Amino acid sequence: MPTYVYETCDGRKPVRRFEHRQSIKDNPLTVDPDSLRPVKRVITSGAGILTPGAAGAAARSRPTPSRGGCGSGCCCHSH
Repeated sequence: MPTYVYETCDGRKPVRRFEHRQSIKDNPLTVDPDSLRPVKRVITSGAGILTPGAAGAAARSRPTPSRGGCGSGCCCHSH
């Protein structure tokens, strides 16, 4: 089951970012289950295809320019 990233917003800026596991067939969340604030789904690069074994782990942990310098997909070093 995929994990999606959502952000709660106060109209000007993101307030809280969280992950939510749900079926690909489910509608996107419209409110944060904890705070009941409106949310929007954040488009992320994802992890791609996950394969077992050392080769798959090495490929996933290598930083790439499109995923940001830290390799986590957060784009914290893409400036």
